[in-house]
Amino acid sequence: MPVIAPRQWRNTLLKLTQLSDGQVRWIGVLAMILGIVIIQVNR
Repeated sequence: MPVIAPRQWRNTLLKLTQLSDGQVRWIGVLAMILGIVIIQVNR
C-alpha cells in the first residue's frame, strides 16, 4: 500500500525492475494461478 508505506513500496518496485524478463513472467504466471485458486475456493 503506497499510502501506508511509501518507502517500502518504492524499494519493492526498484527490486522488481532489476529482475530478468523470465523472472517477471514467472511471477505473473504464479499470480494468475493464485488468483484462479482464490476464485475457485470462494465459489
